[in-house]
Amino acid sequence: GGHRYVLGILLGQQDPDVWGEGADSTFRVRRLEEYEKLSVGFNEMATNYGVNGGRSNRNCPAKELALLLGKLFFEDANIHIDSRGAASRVQPFTLVPRKKTVPESET
Repeated sequence: GGHRYVLGILLGQQDPDVWGEGADSTFRVRRLEEYEKLSVGFNEMATNYGVNGGRSNRNCPAKELALLLGKLFFEDANIHIDSRGAASRVQPFTLVPRKKTVPESET
């Protein structure tokens, strides 16, 4: 056998050389474009379309969905992020499931 190397994804998401000073000690919410460009949290480096026509890729197939859900959460919960990436005003909220509606044609 050989050696297997595994990237510590959490450490990659906290790299000050990529994310800026303090990334390894302070959580900041960033613009969606930054996550799309700099993120390794979705295992982007495991993408190679030259191997098996891309069928062996091991990156997250739901990256776009996950980022969209995060964006919608902040918008829906009316959480405002200041220029430092900190939640500046968070109003109290409760997550509740939406009521299931039945189309009239099924009643």
